[in-house]
Amino acid sequence: MTAILTLLTPVAAYHSVYMLLAVRIVEGVFEGVTFPCIHAIWARWAPVYERSRMATIAYAGNYAGTVGKTGFIAAIPYLVMGSLLGISGYLADWSQVKGYLTTSQVRKYFNCGAFLGQTVFMMLAAYLLDPTGTVASITVAVGLGAFAWSGFIVNPLDLAPNHASVILGFSNMIGTIPGIVSPFLTGVITKDRTKEQWQIVFFITSGIYCVGCVIYWFFSSGELQPWATSKEKSLTNLENPTTKNPKEGIKNEAMEMDE
Repeated sequence: MTAILTLLTPVAAYHSVYMLLAVRIVEGVFEGVTFPCIHAIWARWAPVYERSRMATIAYAGNYAGTVGKTGFIAAIPYLVMGSLLGISGYLADWSQVKGYLTTSQVRKYFNCGAFLGQTVFMMLAAYLLDPTGTVASITVAVGLGAFAWSGFIVNPLDLAPNHASVILGFSNMIGTIPGIVSPFLTGVITKDRTKEQWQIVFFITSGIYCVGCVIYWFFSSGELQPWATSKEKSLTNLENPTTKNPKEGIKNEAMEMDE
């Protein structure tokens, strides 16, 4: 439905501003359930040590339409991020399978490492402020976000698989607020488009990444939460999901639905 509405956007824009707004609002309603639905699928289907790669690969396609919407130069950072998502997910799962990191460590290291890198490169963009240097810095900063997705975006599947879609729905709702506020705030700050005004924008962005890094490092967890265990299948079943029934063959218990 969102694809159809996107195709209708030029027609709506040609007709009137109000029709354009209506189409975009309806599109947002349908788009809002997409990510939670994906998490609901992975909560049932993805083995514990394949969650990161499955989730990141699924979400990588989210950036495929960026070029057509924004133009190639503006899309470069998101194309880099989309390309790195699969690598990020693979490395996160590999670290767990090999026993190098626990689930909590994977989430914290990938998420906070990415946020710290984004803080640094956004600060660098603030001081360079030339076309090539700024685009390069922003590209690296946004690209590093792919590794953060192996942290916060997969985390609901660790904490409470049966409630992962609800958790992601609420967190994603809150996460869209900066995208709504930032264009307006940027316009207010950069009224005269001076170097100093643009530096303020980049400093604010860097500060948000830094604060997010600190909060996630101290308060995040990758462990199944006690409040979510009543209806969850045991970790033993999820980590070793296959059992053999002589009459039915191989049975994947992670695919079974609760009554």
